[in-house]
Amino acid sequence: MPAPPTKPKINFNPTAREFKPPGVVGARVIVSAPSSAPLPPEAPVKKPLSYNPTTTKEFTSTLTAASSHSKVFKPDPTAGAYVPKESAPPPILLPPAVVPVVEAATLHPMLHTPWTLWCTIQTSDEFTCNKLHTVSSVKDFWSMMNSVRISIAHEEADLSRMALHLFREGIEPKWEDPANIHGGCWQMSVAANTAFRESIDDRFRQLCSWAVGEPRCHGNSVTGVGFKVRDKYTVQVWTREVPTRTEASRRNSVALVEDCAVYLNFKGVRADYFIHAQRENTKNGYAPPVLQHQMF
Repeated sequence: MPAPPTKPKINFNPTAREFKPPGVVGARVIVSAPSSAPLPPEAPVKKPLSYNPTTTKEFTSTLTAASSHSKVFKPDPTAGAYVPKESAPPPILLPPAVVPVVEAATLHPMLHTPWTLWCTIQTSDEFTCNKLHTVSSVKDFWSMMNSVRISIAHEEADLSRMALHLFREGIEPKWEDPANIHGGCWQMSVAANTAFRESIDDRFRQLCSWAVGEPRCHGNSVTGVGFKVRDKYTVQVWTREVPTRTEASRRNSVALVEDCAVYLNFKGVRADYFIHAQRENTKNGYAPPVLQHQMF
């Protein structure tokens, strides 16, 4: 039996070319290409992406510069929202804004009448009145009251001959004033204890705020109030008319001083009413009270 023909050895090469050698029919033989044949180009190797801050900033600035030269959008720092020129609506003209006018009295309520703060000094030879300040609004009144410090003056000076008065504008704290000459004053005295001395500034503010608040049901019968510092603390309420002429006027005047005592939280004190005309006719300026009322 004849030996089988020997098959030619075929080497596999991925860069080989496929062809049919002569003399072989119906067979495909892969042989190595000659060394002079060009090799196919190698595919480029993709590098992994990495973040570079410098490159990112350059890219962002380049993109911003490119957008600023765009024909579609050109930012204008002085303009509002961007509107294309082709679709911009016509401007709408609005009437000027109407600002409501607020009266000064609405912002700072006015007092019923202006009031003046006085400082009186009584010596053996003369009686002097010093006009300190006049207020006409609630704001000015409290600004003045917050600047008055009787407690400090009481510690640094002798106030035994001084007194503070708050009177309606145009009325002086004198018996001879036309608004006072036909009237008198209620007087209440409190012992100069430590508790009252510590609250002396608050007591004076309460007295003045009671006066400028126009006590109910009494109209303008009160011309002014006074505050004295002696061996006792004395509060005065000056009235235009003497309350002893009729029973109705007496009741109204008693109700007036009771209202003041309740406002000042005076309990258990006695109120005495003095007539100015009787004081003026005496040598030392003292006359007995014509009316007395005990507080409860």
